[in-house]
Amino acid sequence: MIIEPSRIGRLVFRYNLFMALVLHLSHQSIALGENLPPRYVRKYILELFSPYEFLSLNQTQEKAIIPYRLFITPHATEEKPAPLVVWLHGYGEHGNDNRKHLKWLELLMTSSNPQDHAFSVLAVQCIPEHPYWYEHVDNVKDEPDMCGYTFQILEHLLESSPIDRNRIYLIGASSGGAGCWEMAMRSPYPFAAVAPLATAGTINVDGLDKLSKTPIWAFHTKADPLAPVAYVREIVDRLNTVGGSVHLTETSGHTHDSWSEAFLKYKVSDWLLEHDLRERGNWDLPSSQALHRQILQILKEWHGWQLAFQAIVLIALLWGAIHGYRTLHRIIGIKR
Repeated sequence: MIIEPSRIGRLVFRYNLFMALVLHLSHQSIALGENLPPRYVRKYILELFSPYEFLSLNQTQEKAIIPYRLFITPHATEEKPAPLVVWLHGYGEHGNDNRKHLKWLELLMTSSNPQDHAFSVLAVQCIPEHPYWYEHVDNVKDEPDMCGYTFQILEHLLESSPIDRNRIYLIGASSGGAGCWEMAMRSPYPFAAVAPLATAGTINVDGLDKLSKTPIWAFHTKADPLAPVAYVREIVDRLNTVGGSVHLTETSGHTHDSWSEAFLKYKVSDWLLEHDLRERGNWDLPSSQALHRQILQILKEWHGWQLAFQAIVLIALLWGAIHGYRTLHRIIGIKR
C-alpha cells in the first residue's frame, strides 16, 4: 500500500497533537495534585463521619465558622476512652463544604463497619479565608489560623468525648504535612506520635528542639515535583542533631503522592497507634518496625510458597507412583 505524502503529514500531525494532549493532561494532574472533585469521597466515608461546625471568636470578636467531621468509635466509653487520630488535609481540599477534605481518609478507614475501627478521627477543613494550616511560622496566639482553630476544637472534644489524652496522633498530607510539624511544635500538650506526609510548606526549624521527644515518621516522594525532598531531609537532619527520634522514608515515583504508599505499604496508621505517652522512651524507630513487618510478611509469603511447593511435590510423587505402577504392570504382562 502506497501512502500519499499529504496523508503522512496528517498522521504525524495527529500523533504530535495526541502526544501534546497527553503531556498537557499529565502536567495538569501533577499541578492539580490532590485537588480532586468532592465526588471522589467514598460514600461509606461520608456515612462514618458526622458533620459539625465550630464557632470561634478571637480577641477582636471576629467570628469564624470552622467545618469539621468527626468519627467516634463505638468502642469508646468513659471508662475506656479511645485513641484519636487528627487528620490534616492538603491545600486542594480547603473550602466550606465539609466534605472534600475526607477523600484520602479511605486509606485510614479501610472498612465501612464502625466496629472495625478501635480509634476515633477528627478531620477539620481549612476555610477559604485560611486555606493553609498557618500563615506564619511560630504564630502568636492572638492571630487566628487553622492550627489555632483545630486546637480549640480539640480542646472541646477532650472535654465532651471519650478520648484517651495519652494517645492523640497527628497525621497530614501536603500542606497538612507541614501543618503537622507546626502544630506539634505549638501544641500545649505532646502528641503520642506524628506522621507528616509529603510536607509542602515552610516551617520554623528553630523550634524543632520542642519535638526531640516526639516519635515522628515522615514520608516524601524522592522525585516530588511540587515539594522537593531536600527540604524535608534538612528538617529531619536538624531534628536528629538536637536529639530527636525522627525517620524519613523516601517513596518511589514522580508524583506528590507519598501518602498512599505510607498507608498501604508501610502501614503508617498501625505505627501511630502503637504509641502511648505513658510508654514514651520505649518505642522502636519506624524503620525497625517496618523491617519487622516486612520480615513477617516474607515469612507468611514463604509459608504459602512452602505449601504450594509441598503440593507440587505430592502431585509429582502421585504421578510418579501411578506411572511407575503402570510401567511395572506392562513389564509383568510382557513377561507373562
